[in-house]
Amino acid sequence: MTENVLVTISGNRRMGAENENVELVIPGSYSLRDGMHTVRYEEPVEELDASTENVITIGGGCMQIEKHGLANVRMDFLNSTERTVSCYSTPFGDLMIGIMTNDIEIRESRDQIMVVVDYSMDIGDEHLSDCRMKVLISSRGKPC
Repeated sequence: MTENVLVTISGNRRMGAENENVELVIPGSYSLRDGMHTVRYEEPVEELDASTENVITIGGGCMQIEKHGLANVRMDFLNSTERTVSCYSTPFGDLMIGIMTNDIEIRESRDQIMVVVDYSMDIGDEHLSDCRMKVLISSRGKPC
């Protein structure tokens, strides 16, 4: 994998009868240390002329996403039946979110890493949504 990568994050969130799809394609930087893949990228917040620094760490059958900026959070997607709890800090206040990973699949090749995770989120032990996220990290200039 090259240091310069393209990060594609697509997802689907179901909240009751509502269904929301999102996709982000953005350049990032990649590193591998002690068997852990790390990707960093800046996500623009266009309405506020600001950005959020994101770090994705993949390894050991798990994925972690950290956000630092207008919103701050560390979300853990574990390959276990353990529910994780995180404080999601926003300019409007803090929320305690729970994440239950239902399934996580990680595929690695020479120029690409793909993670597909199915999970549910709750706020204060009350179910909020069921989600599916696909993270694709590809060497820039290499075919997908």
